[in-house]
Amino acid sequence: MVQPFSLKDAPALIEVALPVQQLSAEAQKERKAGAGQTLTALGSYWKGRKPLILAKACILGCLLPATGNTAKDVEIFEKLMGIDDDAFAIRADLKADTIVRTIALDDIDPLADMASIVWGAGLRVVQAWYIATETTSELKKGGYVQGTVLMVVRKRQQSEQIYKDELVIEIRQEVERQINIMLDLNQEAKRQERYDNLFTDADLYMAGYAAALKVLTHYTHIGSTDMTQAALRPRQAGQDSFVDEMVELARNIAGQILVPEGLYRNDPENAAKLWEKLVGSDRFYLKMLDLEATGIHKLDNYQNFAKAFKVDYAPLMGNQKPNAARLKSALEFKKAEVAGFEFERSIVRSILYALYQLQLELETDLVLDQFWDNCRGRFNLRDREDIHHLCNYIALKLKDTRPEEASAARVFAGLLKTEHL
Repeated sequence: MVQPFSLKDAPALIEVALPVQQLSAEAQKERKAGAGQTLTALGSYWKGRKPLILAKACILGCLLPATGNTAKDVEIFEKLMGIDDDAFAIRADLKADTIVRTIALDDIDPLADMASIVWGAGLRVVQAWYIATETTSELKKGGYVQGTVLMVVRKRQQSEQIYKDELVIEIRQEVERQINIMLDLNQEAKRQERYDNLFTDADLYMAGYAAALKVLTHYTHIGSTDMTQAALRPRQAGQDSFVDEMVELARNIAGQILVPEGLYRNDPENAAKLWEKLVGSDRFYLKMLDLEATGIHKLDNYQNFAKAFKVDYAPLMGNQKPNAARLKSALEFKKAEVAGFEFERSIVRSILYALYQLQLELETDLVLDQFWDNCRGRFNLRDREDIHHLCNYIALKLKDTRPEEASAARVFAGLLKTEHL
């Protein structure tokens, strides 16, 4: 048995031995994988660039001590590097369900395409994680990484069938299960006086992606459709497939569950009802106000929630820098109309216009008259309570970031409360 600190003065393994034959074979294999070369997609050409397998071998060789038993030391090194005989045997046995592989995607847009690829390869997704990897430096225009989806896959061993109505229920249950687990962990962190949430809303929303992939790729047949064969057929440009429908369902479910905290104070039932009344652009704006109030300004979050609510987020943005993104304020919107966009006539846009007028110190009666005129046909006096809570929510979320606008929101909420019918 090795005693603690007995090898603290021992030489590093790389000073004594290194399995250069196996490393040479792996390095050559990596060199031939042109598409997998670091930064080749960006057009770079580094003469001094070394294979990643060699870099990992150097680091591990420097960390491991030489114990005096060279054969055993090299055996342990090969196992840790995954280049021993057992590792090669597992690679060759592609049908073994014990194989776990990971797929990293830097673009989450073609989720349906990836589900088709997994089906066509005879794989199934057993887990999917989303990692924000945003950076402020652009290697080229639009070239910076926004986020990475890490999928864990296994070889599918048997055929399973499910019908569409059953699949819808299963996706809904899986989305809710994943998000509720993450919300419970956030609450547990707060109970332990860890004020920073373990998971942001963007993480919670991405649980919808994970649920869709896990459920969808578990089955080989949906109804009478062989999904493996369907996945191998060329897709028609501009046409949504059945996979697209299911992924969209998962997105919608995730978006519905994530009602912003504080929308209807201490009344989650009415908050959910109000959330259902709002158009996608209103939901997006209110949700991002919630994130901005916590100091989160990653562009990745705005992009993900824009997809969840199916809106074009660009007209609503005051800044689109990767790590300094933010929404436009009422003063920035001013009187501007967002032509051809649902936000132009939405309730939140009407409230923001009222806040703009109040900050210009216009007469309150004129502000109220203009507000109800803008709301005509969508919200009316019967919705006064909902609108009052929306104003209070905006005031709550802006109290630290835009205090003048928060003050205007409180004033307008008071005007709505005291306005004579």
